[in-house]
Formats: sequence, structure tokens, C-alpha cells
Amino acid sequence: ESGQWIEWIGAKLPVEKSKDRIGQMVRKWTEDDHQAAGKWLATTPAGPTKDISIRSYAETVAKYEPESAAQWAMTLPPGQDRDQTLKNIYQKWPANDEAAKEAFKKLHGIN
Repeated sequence: ESGQWIEWIGAKLPVEKSKDRIGQMVRKWTEDDHQAAGKWLATTPAGPTKDISIRSYAETVAKYEPESAAQWAMTLPPGQDRDQTLKNIYQKWPANDEAAKEAFKKLHGIN
């Protein structure tokens, strides 16, 4: 049901008006059931709604599944949104995995 509402908002409202609401909905859904949110995301058609959802999903799961978050982030089109999402994933990377965090930083050129 969450996915249907997210898609409806994305279809009915301009991106600038729907962006924050979609991000909040995906974040909440991901916190409640990240597997269901991820399955929905995998089947969502490409477009602005999916890109907004990917950013929110990746940044939410980064604290416990940073590698998965990075894989999702890399599906975003190259540019500012992808770069910012990768930086946010780096900032949320679990502290007990410092070697992987530093490798991620180097791989993605994060300063």
C-alpha cells in the first residue's frame, strides 16, 4: 500500500512539491520494513519518483546495510544527487567497520 501511495504522489504532483513527501514516506517505510520497501523499489519504473525513493532508501539503510545502500546509490544517474547520496552513506557507515568505510571513501572520491 505504501508503494501505491508513493507512486500516486509522484504521478499527481510536480517533483518539487512531491520530493520531500516521497522521501519521508520511503524513509518511514524503510524503517518499518526495509525488505518490503526494497522489493517495491526494485520493481518501480525509472523516473523521478524512483530516484527520490532510491536516495531515501539508501540513506536509511546505510547505517546497517551500507553495501546495499551503495549499490542502490550507484543506480542513480551520475551527478549531484548520486554524489550527495554517496556522501550521506559514508557519513552513516557503521563505526565498527572502519576499513570498509575508508575503502568506500576512496572508491567514490569522497573528501
